[in-house]
Amino acid sequence: MPQIYKVFINNRCFEFMPDAGAEANVPGTLVVNYDSAETLSLMIDLAHSESVFFRKVIILHNDPARVLAKIEHMSKLVNAAGGAVRNSESKLLMIFRNEKWDLPKGKMEKGETPEQSAVREVEEECGITQLKILRELPNTYHTYKINDKLHLKRTWWYEMSTTDSRKLIPQTEEGITKAEWLDRKGVEEAKSNTYGSILEVLNALN
Repeated sequence: MPQIYKVFINNRCFEFMPDAGAEANVPGTLVVNYDSAETLSLMIDLAHSESVFFRKVIILHNDPARVLAKIEHMSKLVNAAGGAVRNSESKLLMIFRNEKWDLPKGKMEKGETPEQSAVREVEEECGITQLKILRELPNTYHTYKINDKLHLKRTWWYEMSTTDSRKLIPQTEEGITKAEWLDRKGVEEAKSNTYGSILEVLNALN
């Protein structure tokens, strides 16, 4: 069975799959048959418009990986890594950046493995150590534009634990205003003010 790929474009979910099935009937969902890179480019441009109605786009193709490869070809690919970290009280580490709840993550540096990058970014953005990687989580993809150039960020995610109980120190120079340990209720509340790609990671933890 072909894998389904998701890319978040202007916080709208683009899913690439062979058959939409019942998902085609979800309100706010647009279903498009992939026939050319031009069609894909048009849909991406539309997604960056605030006047369109759709929140989700399903691109139909019998080889979803080929559609993802097309977006990679159209974009500048940026590799990043991050962590979903729990402490000894099973609380989840989340940060508040650009007026939204987020998870610590950042661009990979030259020569780093994704695991090394994820640990470094959590340490730098939140001021904690003693991190242990428990398992790899699904990668996420999202786009953004710089000077009208499309960038595709591929982020490796890892579930982690820590025994570090020191006070969290948000990396303010990276626009992080808060770093907090959230209990289950706090995480559920944060889900109402976060990004689609982060929701994917949070849901993978359950």
